[in-house]
Amino acid sequence: MKRFTFLKAFMLSCFMAAVSLLPMSLNAQQTSDDFFRTNDFGGSRYVAEWSIVNNGIGQSETPLGSGLLVLTAVGAGYAIARRKRNIKKGTTLLLAALMLLGMTNCRKNLETINSVPSNGVYITLDLNGGSKVIVNPTGHTDPNYATVTWEDGDILYVGNNGAYCGYLEYDGTKFGGTINPTSGDDADYLHFYFMGNKGTTSEPTSVNITDQTSKYPVISYGRSTDLYNSAVTSYSATLYNKCAIRKFNTTEIDKAITITGMNNTVTVNFAANKGAATGEPYSFSKSGNGEIKLHAESNNKRWAILLPQPEVTTATAYAAGYSTTSTFTVPEVVANGYYDTPVGVFLTDVSPKGAFTINDSGDQVFFAPGNLQYQASTNTWRFAENQWDYVGSDNSNISSDYSGWIDLFGWGTSGYNHGAVAYQPWSTSTDSENDYNAYGNSSYNLYDQTGTADWGYSASDAMLGGYTNWRTLTGSEGEWKYIFENRKTTSGIRFAKARVNNINGIILLPDSWNSEYFTLSYTNETSANYTQNIISLDNWTNSLEAYGAVFLPAAGYRINSVGGVGSDGLYWTSTQNNPGYAYYVWIKSNGLTTGGNSLNRNYGFSVRLVRPL
Repeated sequence: MKRFTFLKAFMLSCFMAAVSLLPMSLNAQQTSDDFFRTNDFGGSRYVAEWSIVNNGIGQSETPLGSGLLVLTAVGAGYAIARRKRNIKKGTTLLLAALMLLGMTNCRKNLETINSVPSNGVYITLDLNGGSKVIVNPTGHTDPNYATVTWEDGDILYVGNNGAYCGYLEYDGTKFGGTINPTSGDDADYLHFYFMGNKGTTSEPTSVNITDQTSKYPVISYGRSTDLYNSAVTSYSATLYNKCAIRKFNTTEIDKAITITGMNNTVTVNFAANKGAATGEPYSFSKSGNGEIKLHAESNNKRWAILLPQPEVTTATAYAAGYSTTSTFTVPEVVANGYYDTPVGVFLTDVSPKGAFTINDSGDQVFFAPGNLQYQASTNTWRFAENQWDYVGSDNSNISSDYSGWIDLFGWGTSGYNHGAVAYQPWSTSTDSENDYNAYGNSSYNLYDQTGTADWGYSASDAMLGGYTNWRTLTGSEGEWKYIFENRKTTSGIRFAKARVNNINGIILLPDSWNSEYFTLSYTNETSANYTQNIISLDNWTNSLEAYGAVFLPAAGYRINSVGGVGSDGLYWTSTQNNPGYAYYVWIKSNGLTTGGNSLNRNYGFSVRLVRPL
């Protein structure tokens, strides 16, 4: 009874201290939307156990306000209760009320661990820090850092003993999830990895942070302050920024701007953080041309999340119809850097013929000069010599040593071993659900992670056409559909069924197409017949292709055997549709599917790649 009476007295004193500090605790609210970090409050293990403080990118430390003292008192009370191990229900509720009181007034974060289920430890992180992942570079009262908040579905990965052991997912209020630590008691910490809005519910390997037009992909890492122990029911951690944010002043245009030459790939390394030693949680590298698509604050002010790297003196930039005429320098980037001294990026209007807009942001691409082809005996890729060329029935000879050329591929057969069962260009498995899955997971698209599952990765590696950055257009409601249905062109014409040089197919007209170049009939008509536009070789070469027109031939399909040659043209998109299906474009004499339907991934369809301007 004496112990319990003493504990109640202590709790009452904590409560009185909290109440006395309530009017002052509002001062701490200014940091409520900052980047997630756990503050150690002077290094006290028990005081820190119940708080996770959000710090901004570039903010060196958390400003201490009176509201933190409320949590300090609660944390200390919890430490005593935990050590005594002799606590009654009423006292537990009082502690919970005190902690919630501190949370309400300070808007800090409450960390709890529920009872241990049979298959692991369930951890929740209760948060009061906003509902969206929004990086605001200039909106904080302190102009020296950028604020960050969370969005539903964000993933926080957990590692232990050098291995992945689970993830926590944000539901709008808290992070939660089951983890399965593999170390013995007091052998290793819990390690927490945040990979921005790029996280999935599968064990992470690497992510690409190129596209930042809608969200900033913040990267951070932290480990628990205490070693993992199966008897311990709460932990704390500090998440440190492993990325930086930089400002760019650009030519005033209302289009997405992409810079090149930057690290844009983050690879997680669970093995580097094992035991008591602290290792590097991530490695950073440049994929392709190292592209980063800048986030627009306005038409001439942009921001981007950047990864650590030395100074880059050969950076370039482009936008739809625009390009830099010389290289520029991006200074060295260090983790947690906040760089509001802008880098100048000046672009010139190039507006080339043959460009196709693929989304509402105004991004444009060029099409490859022909369908993709492959020779297994020499492991060689190429583009068809002419836009109307196709292999046809010879695709039935597909094998690992076939010396001829093929151009009908199962989905995801890039030739790179990304974990799928069937990934070689000559693969012909009939199991559509388990084979051809990008990265061995049916929920991945070809453009997820490092992008090696896309045929464009092979084409870029081979420098086909003298260019890199080839890729496959997205499907469903994506880029293929936008090209056919939503583009604004000079003439209003987007496509026309046709017979070019005696080959059936469909003509795509570029954004800059002018009807004066050549007169076409039944334009933008999905039900038109091929014969309603008969195009001679001379007309195609001099009046259509010369002004950027693209032709997709009806090259057929392979479903065990080859069929539909000359009547059907089926083209893969880079977008999956579970389970075992992917989206495609289907050109036929009396119809058109623009990327919104899906079929089995083991079917052999044509591939036409694109590249950015």
